[in-house]
Amino acid sequence: MTPITKRTTIWKTKQDTRSFVKEVTFTTAAADPTKEFTLVSDLGIFRMKDGELALDSIFPYTTLEEVKANTGWEITQTDVPVYPEPTEEELKLLEKVD
Repeated sequence: MTPITKRTTIWKTKQDTRSFVKEVTFTTAAADPTKEFTLVSDLGIFRMKDGELALDSIFPYTTLEEVKANTGWEITQTDVPVYPEPTEEELKLLEKVD
């Protein structure tokens, strides 16, 4: 699907150095640098920038240090925004569909 979509979002339920590696030797689909590519983990959100994944934001229950410790490549950012927690209205809407 990645080659034909305008944007791709991948969800990884557990971020660790075994799955967030510095380099891969094989992929089933390559990210197109001209398209939007987002990776959401249990610790934060990464976006493709200049052909590399960059940390875009972290979740309120984690720290930048924890994200760095569970990432196989170097994260050089020192100031990363915290993704806002869901509002009461958003939580109620999720309850309706779940």
